[in-house]
Amino acid sequence: MKRLCMTLWILCTALVMQAQIKVLGIGNSFSEDALEQNISEIALTEGTPMIIANMYIGGCSIDRHVGNIEGNKADYRYTKFTADGQKTIREKVSLESIINEEEWDYISVQQVSGQSGFYESYARINELISWIKKKVPGAKILMHQTWAYGVGSNHSDFPKYDSSQEKMHNAICSAVSKVAREQQVDGVIPSGPAIQELRKMTGDYDLTRDGYHMSLGMGRYTLACVWYSFITGRNANKIKFYPDGHDPRTKAVTAQEAKLCRKAAWKLVKKYR
Repeated sequence: MKRLCMTLWILCTALVMQAQIKVLGIGNSFSEDALEQNISEIALTEGTPMIIANMYIGGCSIDRHVGNIEGNKADYRYTKFTADGQKTIREKVSLESIINEEEWDYISVQQVSGQSGFYESYARINELISWIKKKVPGAKILMHQTWAYGVGSNHSDFPKYDSSQEKMHNAICSAVSKVAREQQVDGVIPSGPAIQELRKMTGDYDLTRDGYHMSLGMGRYTLACVWYSFITGRNANKIKFYPDGHDPRTKAVTAQEAKLCRKAAWKLVKKYR
């Protein structure tokens, strides 16, 4: 009997491990930073079949997403990674046209970065979430908690936070936490907190490429580790892949830097998950 139970457990585990996980981000350039570099490679290396997709409009707010739904506007760039790592990009598509393209397991929503720390800016998020639930009732709804700008950033919205990284970070944490509770979402992906933890660990309080978008090395790699670990529940410290320079489109990180990224990611995923 024990041997039979063990055999069944192994078979069930194998089936779960091989089940495809389908993730869709509805966002902007900050979801691009999180979903369009490294996460597909991590999933492939770890043997986790994942379909990763991102609906992108630069600087897109929640209000604009809702307006795009109401007007069925084909304003998005749709980037998709298949389970075997193949990348496709389609321009000028609408949310309506892709929302049922897959049976999405997870769909994330987020605010535009400059408004992300202001609770009142999320007034219409219930309309976005209600539409998603109606279209894909089986999907888990996640909020993507983004990061504060780099110290010294020249972003036009930074003065709203007195040009203080700490103030912006705390404001985002507070606003997202309150909205997530009210909307009863299924989880909050702690990208921003993980980046802030990495900043403390390294002493580099920037980690961006322009003052607000993540660096193509440690920044984006950390985000990928956060997302992969949060979705799968696996310990980010055990992730084997890291960008070592084989892809000229990304910036290489050292083995030691990758270790710090994974450590920061897992510390916050454990807390939020």
